[in-house]
Amino acid sequence: MEQDTSYGRINVSYDHKPDFSVEESVILEIKDRAKKGYAKYGTTMTRQDLSTRDWLQHALEEALDLAIYLKRVIRDLDAQNKP
Repeated sequence: MEQDTSYGRINVSYDHKPDFSVEESVILEIKDRAKKGYAKYGTTMTRQDLSTRDWLQHALEEALDLAIYLKRVIRDLDAQNKP
């Protein structure tokens, strides 16, 4: 028997019930970040006061932060694995 799961406008059919716990946890984190962002900035991601370039600049800064976090963890792992 097929399991039909709807996500907004996307319908996906499965022949078994998949475990979506990881995806669901990400969805919850996104919703939490949206609430925190609204509380902090008083607006949502549908705001119209930023240009496309502004959005790209914000994304670049977030990506650079991610690169720093990743490098930090890689160094920690390398230090743990040194002979």
